[in-house]
Amino acid sequence: MVGKKIELGPTGRTVATNIAAIRTHQNLTWTDVSRRLQERGREIPPVGIKRIEAMERRVDVDDLVAIAAALEVAPVALLMPRTRERDERSMITGETETHTNEELWHWFTGQLPLHTESEPVDIFWIGRSRPLWSHPRTIHTSEERTHGDD
Repeated sequence: MVGKKIELGPTGRTVATNIAAIRTHQNLTWTDVSRRLQERGREIPPVGIKRIEAMERRVDVDDLVAIAAALEVAPVALLMPRTRERDERSMITGETETHTNEELWHWFTGQLPLHTESEPVDIFWIGRSRPLWSHPRTIHTSEERTHGDD
């Protein structure tokens, strides 16, 4: 049974636009990007890159990270709207209201929640949003560290 095609949301459109812009800025062809992806073990043929940029093919998380590596940018560079204005408002998938690009940057980089109505910032949000290794913690013995102290 074939499922209903999921339409590309605002974040998917941003990713497609950014891939095209970054690729073009670096004077890379679809074939160049495809070759770089193949070297990294993530095969997307040139026509696949073309279809991503034309918003005819979705980018999954593995594609996003591999494409970022192939284009030599951080994954967040593909997620962020391409603008020079921090106060410009943009829509992202899963939200019903727009947010400033500065708010999106802080959220994408784990600095602040997207909705910051309350002060101080929710420490539990920070704990859920940042890598475990970045959390302040007490000193552990080497035995505890080798047995998965998550």
